[in-house]
Amino acid sequence: MNLSGGHGQPRRGRDRRTGARSPNGERSCARVYNRTVMGVVRVELDQDLVDLLEELHRPVKQAARELIVLELYRQGEISSGKAAELLGLGREQFIRQASERGIPYFQLDGEELQRELDASKKL
Repeated sequence: MNLSGGHGQPRRGRDRRTGARSPNGERSCARVYNRTVMGVVRVELDQDLVDLLEELHRPVKQAARELIVLELYRQGEISSGKAAELLGLGREQFIRQASERGIPYFQLDGEELQRELDASKKL
Protein backbone atom coordinates (compact mmCIF):
# COMPACT_ATOMS: atom_id res chain seq x y z
CA MET A 1 0.00 0.00 0.00
CA ASN A 2 1.37 3.39 -0.94
CA LEU A 3 1.03 5.90 1.88
CA SER A 4 2.69 8.75 0.09
CA GLY A 5 0.74 11.73 -1.19
CA GLY A 6 2.83 11.99 -4.31
CA HIS A 7 6.37 13.25 -4.83
CA GLY A 8 7.52 11.00 -1.97
CA GLN A 9 5.71 13.09 0.67
CA PRO A 10 3.57 11.36 3.30
CA ARG A 11 -0.17 11.99 3.09
CA ARG A 12 -1.59 14.26 5.73
CA GLY A 13 -5.07 14.28 7.20
CA ARG A 14 -7.52 11.56 8.13
CA ASP A 15 -6.81 7.87 7.80
CA ARG A 16 -9.48 6.58 5.41
CA ARG A 17 -9.56 3.20 7.17
CA THR A 18 -9.95 4.40 10.76
CA GLY A 19 -10.96 8.04 10.46
CA ALA A 20 -8.17 8.82 12.90
CA ARG A 21 -6.11 11.98 12.73
CA SER A 22 -2.93 12.55 14.64
CA PRO A 23 -2.38 15.87 16.46
CA ASN A 24 0.01 17.09 13.77
CA GLY A 25 -2.30 16.09 10.93
CA GLU A 26 -0.31 13.03 9.93
CA ARG A 27 -1.80 9.58 9.56
CA SER A 28 -2.48 7.69 12.74
CA CYS A 29 -0.61 4.52 13.65
CA ALA A 30 -3.94 2.77 14.24
CA ARG A 31 -4.79 0.02 11.81
CA VAL A 32 -7.99 -1.88 11.30
CA TYR A 33 -7.93 -5.67 11.55
CA ASN A 34 -11.36 -7.28 11.29
CA ARG A 35 -12.95 -4.05 12.54
CA THR A 36 -10.74 -3.91 15.64
CA VAL A 37 -8.71 -0.74 15.98
CA MET A 38 -5.30 -1.48 17.44
CA GLY A 39 -3.60 1.28 19.37
CA VAL A 40 -0.08 1.66 20.60
CA VAL A 41 0.66 3.29 23.94
CA ARG A 42 4.17 3.71 25.26
CA VAL A 43 4.57 3.26 29.01
CA GLU A 44 7.84 3.79 30.81
CA LEU A 45 8.59 1.35 33.63
CA ASP A 46 11.41 1.39 36.13
CA GLN A 47 14.12 -1.11 35.25
CA ASP A 48 13.66 -2.97 38.55
CA LEU A 49 10.04 -3.73 37.61
CA VAL A 50 11.05 -4.89 34.13
CA ASP A 51 13.77 -7.09 35.68
CA LEU A 52 11.29 -8.58 38.14
CA LEU A 53 8.81 -9.43 35.38
CA GLU A 54 11.62 -11.05 33.40
CA GLU A 55 12.64 -13.11 36.45
CA LEU A 56 9.05 -14.28 36.79
CA HIS A 57 8.96 -15.12 33.06
CA ARG A 58 6.04 -12.75 32.54
CA PRO A 59 6.21 -10.71 29.34
CA VAL A 60 5.71 -7.03 30.15
CA LYS A 61 3.02 -6.53 27.50
CA GLN A 62 0.99 -9.52 28.69
CA ALA A 63 1.36 -8.61 32.38
CA ALA A 64 0.28 -5.02 31.74
CA ARG A 65 -2.75 -6.12 29.71
CA GLU A 66 -3.85 -8.61 32.39
CA LEU A 67 -3.45 -6.08 35.21
CA ILE A 68 -5.36 -3.37 33.35
CA VAL A 69 -8.24 -5.70 32.50
CA LEU A 70 -8.36 -7.16 36.02
CA GLU A 71 -8.43 -3.69 37.56
CA LEU A 72 -11.20 -2.49 35.23
CA TYR A 73 -13.20 -5.57 36.17
CA ARG A 74 -12.52 -5.12 39.90
CA GLN A 75 -13.75 -1.52 39.67
CA GLY A 76 -16.92 -2.66 37.89
CA GLU A 77 -16.06 -0.81 34.68
CA ILE A 78 -16.30 -3.95 32.52
CA SER A 79 -18.20 -7.22 32.82
CA SER A 80 -16.62 -10.62 33.39
CA GLY A 81 -17.58 -11.52 29.82
CA LYS A 82 -15.84 -8.46 28.37
CA ALA A 83 -12.78 -9.04 30.57
CA ALA A 84 -12.61 -12.66 29.42
CA GLU A 85 -12.90 -11.57 25.79
CA LEU A 86 -10.10 -9.00 26.18
CA LEU A 87 -7.80 -11.64 27.66
CA GLY A 88 -8.76 -14.37 25.20
CA LEU A 89 -10.24 -16.57 27.95
CA GLY A 90 -13.55 -18.29 28.50
CA ARG A 91 -15.79 -16.48 30.99
CA GLU A 92 -15.58 -19.23 33.62
CA GLN A 93 -11.80 -19.39 33.25
CA PHE A 94 -11.57 -15.62 33.72
CA ILE A 95 -13.79 -15.69 36.83
CA ARG A 96 -11.60 -18.44 38.30
CA GLN A 97 -8.42 -16.52 37.47
CA ALA A 98 -9.79 -13.29 38.98
CA SER A 99 -10.87 -15.16 42.13
CA GLU A 100 -7.37 -16.64 42.48
CA ARG A 101 -6.07 -13.07 42.49
CA GLY A 102 -8.49 -12.01 45.23
CA ILE A 103 -11.11 -10.39 42.99
CA PRO A 104 -14.49 -11.88 43.91
CA TYR A 105 -17.14 -12.63 41.32
CA PHE A 106 -19.88 -11.31 43.60
CA GLN A 107 -19.15 -7.89 45.01
CA LEU A 108 -22.03 -7.34 47.39
CA ASP A 109 -22.00 -5.41 50.63
CA GLY A 110 -23.59 -6.93 53.75
CA GLU A 111 -27.10 -5.57 53.10
CA GLU A 112 -27.09 -6.60 49.43
CA LEU A 113 -25.91 -10.08 50.33
CA GLN A 114 -28.63 -10.43 52.98
CA ARG A 115 -31.32 -9.35 50.49
CA GLU A 116 -30.04 -11.89 47.97
CA LEU A 117 -30.07 -14.65 50.61
CA ASP A 118 -33.59 -13.71 51.74
CA ALA A 119 -34.81 -13.65 48.14
CA SER A 120 -33.29 -17.07 47.41
CA LYS A 121 -35.00 -18.56 50.48
CA LYS A 122 -38.38 -17.47 49.08
CA LEU A 123 -37.84 -19.43 45.85
